[in-house]
Amino acid sequence: MIILDQTDDNQTNSEWKDPEEVILEGYSFNATEIIGDAINIFKKDVGNFVLFTLLLMGIGLVLGLIPIIGQAASIVINPPLAAGMIFVAEKIRKGEPYTFNTFFDGFNSKYFGNLIVLSIITTAFIVIGTILCILPGIFLAISYSIAVPMMLFIKSEFWDAMEGSRKVVFAGFGSWFALILLVVLGSLVATLITCGLGLFAVIPIAYLSFYAAFLRVMKRKVV
Repeated sequence: MIILDQTDDNQTNSEWKDPEEVILEGYSFNATEIIGDAINIFKKDVGNFVLFTLLLMGIGLVLGLIPIIGQAASIVINPPLAAGMIFVAEKIRKGEPYTFNTFFDGFNSKYFGNLIVLSIITTAFIVIGTILCILPGIFLAISYSIAVPMMLFIKSEFWDAMEGSRKVVFAGFGSWFALILLVVLGSLVATLITCGLGLFAVIPIAYLSFYAAFLRVMKRKVV
């Protein structure tokens, strides 16, 4: 399970493994345990995660009603908003104080541009792969599943983050495929049996599952 640990402001990226190091070591993880980790993070601040999810859904609904401009705006707004879950999860893991505004840290100039470019390029690659033959699109979608946390914590440039994600995921592809399958099936079941209300928990837990898996694979163990 995820260990909540305290860190100081002088912490460096030495707590994270380099993608090449992970590939050489090899790894696998239990998808059920990862989702359990995600649920534990969600339970630490249910109110704010649900409120932020409601905000995300509201923004998506409004932008979806505006032709062209809404779609263009979503390209700019969605990536930093999606990163918000990760920023808060990281604060929870470290035991650091945060506010609801932390969900909007993706709009910080340090991350904003790269998050948008990362989203545009990965989406383009996935769409092209899907058009050419569905399987490459699925493969790329799974391969880039940790590109965002990779960029936020390890590789600051979007291309390095994409490549780091692709290589790391490929090294343990079976585990990631199982995680995505379990997240999708679990989300469908939870949504159906709660008449849609479960979405307010399902959406953040889905986001947090990929953060939890990233943490399990990329963080160095404290001895």
